[in-house]
Amino acid sequence: MSFYSPDVRDELDTMLEVTAMSRKGYLNQAERTRQSSSEYQTARKGHSGVESCMNHLNHRRMDVVREVSPDAFARAIAL
Repeated sequence: MSFYSPDVRDELDTMLEVTAMSRKGYLNQAERTRQSSSEYQTARKGHSGVESCMNHLNHRRMDVVREVSPDAFARAIAL
């Protein structure tokens, strides 16, 4: 399943240095250049590690935040 849309990517581009969202279908020259850059490839390879960590947290039932107050939540995620 892909969550790619130009609006979402534009919004993420303002927040992140490298947005590793691949576009489905035919790639124009600008997309092909962007997706062949070394920064994009590095971010794309790191994505599987993020997915693995999310799966581990879900498997251990840590996807539910039990803290109610903002201070308790900050302590729980060690900010």
